[in-house]
Amino acid sequence: MPIFADEEVLKQASIVLTEEESVEQRASKGHLDVFSKTAQDILAASEAEARHLHHDYVCTGHLLMALAKKANTATNIMKNAGANPKRIQKDLKAQMKKEHAVVGGGIGLTSVVKEVIQTSIDEAKKLGSEEVLPEHILLGLVCTSDGMAANKLKNLEITPEIIYYGTCPTT
Repeated sequence: MPIFADEEVLKQASIVLTEEESVEQRASKGHLDVFSKTAQDILAASEAEARHLHHDYVCTGHLLMALAKKANTATNIMKNAGANPKRIQKDLKAQMKKEHAVVGGGIGLTSVVKEVIQTSIDEAKKLGSEEVLPEHILLGLVCTSDGMAANKLKNLEITPEIIYYGTCPTT
């Protein structure tokens, strides 16, 4: 089950949509389904990455690893910017293996991941999208100044402008 799929989990992450948005989302999508299927899969995969590394939290590194794992618009943007998504995964995994593994309890979200999720939702709205897509998650990671993923993306010179350019249809 994806960790961000329902309204209760969004509330736990301190992400509160206005009542009007909440009603509109329920009417148009049956539930508070603000993330596309692909984005939900990425969020669920970030939890799996955390579990695989025996972490009891999901950090931005787990989120970027999951985002870089499967082909999508965000991985295409990274590739077009000269980054290698497989290399990103490998580097992050090596970096996170050095962190202390914690066992017990459920998976929690770091405060930075909560900020990334909120930024992703805001970016999706700003770009006129009906739902949060992988490229919005990538924007959330880039626009958040803290965290392992932000540092990695900054070192790769992946900027919000590069992502905006990659999401705009060319005519």
